[in-house]
Amino acid sequence: MVIQTHFLAHNNACRGGAGDGHGGFNQFPFITPQQQQLQQPWIIQSLCSDNNEIDQFILSQVIRQIKEEEEKEQEIQKARNKTTELQNLLEKLETDNTAWRKMVRESEAMVVSLNKKLEILREQAADAESCCEIEDEETRRKTTMVCKRCGSPSVCVLLLPCRHLCSCKDCEAFLDSCPVCTTEKKASIEVLIS
Repeated sequence: MVIQTHFLAHNNACRGGAGDGHGGFNQFPFITPQQQQLQQPWIIQSLCSDNNEIDQFILSQVIRQIKEEEEKEQEIQKARNKTTELQNLLEKLETDNTAWRKMVRESEAMVVSLNKKLEILREQAADAESCCEIEDEETRRKTTMVCKRCGSPSVCVLLLPCRHLCSCKDCEAFLDSCPVCTTEKKASIEVLIS
């Protein structure tokens, strides 16, 4: 009975209640006014102090949980931002990939076109006959396997329409006519000699 009295006194004192019959101790018929007067103030203060400590502990736990939830929310937001950044990067890479594939297809088409043109030129060169005749010994000496412009032994360009193999790759760009027969150059073909 004394413990119940102390507990009720503690709750009432901490909440500011009084024993006046309006929500105080008198609402419980098993507690008499004499028992109320016997209670010691230091017990009430001790219990109020304990109650405040419990309230502070609960408040600190709630604040800690709120902070943890805020940290988790920040981590989730960072993860969302990173996901968005990675999705944007993926879209950019897919766009770049599409552009590179298009360039590769265009380059392959150009190679096929150039190979067809080269084949046509080879057929024309095979059908065409040399438009000049080698007449004397000095002209024959000029037709040996050296570049007629610079004297380099790496002759590898056939001039058309005369079909003289008389120039190196470097000099061919500067020739407007055949150095052997002076026929105007219309095309040239690089010849691979093994």
